[in-house]
Amino acid sequence: MVGRVLKVEPSVYKVKTEEGKILRCVAKGNMRFLKLKPLVGDIVGLNAEWAIDKIYPRDNEFIRPPIANINQIIMVMATTNPKPDLMLLDKQLVMAEKIGLDILICINKIDLKDDCDDIIDTYEKIGYQVITTDAKNGLGIEKLAVLLKGKINSLTQIINQNEKYRNEWSQRSNPNRFNYLKDILPTSQSSLKDTLLDLNNALDVLTTEISSLKK
Repeated sequence: MVGRVLKVEPSVYKVKTEEGKILRCVAKGNMRFLKLKPLVGDIVGLNAEWAIDKIYPRDNEFIRPPIANINQIIMVMATTNPKPDLMLLDKQLVMAEKIGLDILICINKIDLKDDCDDIIDTYEKIGYQVITTDAKNGLGIEKLAVLLKGKINSLTQIINQNEKYRNEWSQRSNPNRFNYLKDILPTSQSSLKDTLLDLNNALDVLTTEISSLKK
């Protein structure tokens, strides 16, 4: 059986099979010995026990977040709370360009702060497509859905973290837990809205965690 990894959780992989079934799988024990780790987007082989026993050759691989075999990446960041990390965004853009991915910048949470014209102008002038969304109220979701259709997409958040607390946060957080891969496109726009809301929540959780670390 062959499938694609959609999400990575601690020791568990959410895999969509060629037949469209969604399975929760583990990696076969010898894969750790061989230093093979499935990534989101990997095409994998499953044995009779639904354990991943093979990773097929990758078309491409993105380091941060750790994903593979995609052709479009959507950089999602908030307008505020936390503020967008444009330096991190630039680094991500360079990596995405290097492996030839289509790139979309999505500015979310415009209900909290809609004054982001400078950011939009800056990146549109150098050739990037920028859209704004308010996942909480469904604004911009229809347009985003159109841009995702027909492609294998990954949504990744761009978070402004205080450098002093970044290492502490990374030790307390699974780096894959908010890494989603949309295979072609969910049939309903509500699924896409839920995904962006998860990213919204991730940003909120991160802000809370960093505040608690500072105390």
